[in-house]
Amino acid sequence: MDPKSTLRTGRIMLIASIPVALSPILLALILVPVTCGGFSGANEGNCGAAALPWFLFFSIPCGILLAIVGAIVLAVGASQKSVASRKQRYEQ
Repeated sequence: MDPKSTLRTGRIMLIASIPVALSPILLALILVPVTCGGFSGANEGNCGAAALPWFLFFSIPCGILLAIVGAIVLAVGASQKSVASRKQRYEQ
């Protein structure tokens, strides 16, 4: 795989890990005022959107895993790029 595409993939994974980890709370902040009568009247018992933050138990570990894998892919891409640049230097 090309080092540039590996670096790009690692960056995308690192950046995407934040929205993946926080997506339930972001969705709840958007949906609760619209669906359940506002922030004051919404709770887990009467509003499904107010129960969304409980999904943070699943999304935060997924976001952390995505960030770790992205950091590993980024490190592999950086090492491939440095090896390729050293090969070019020695061939000249």
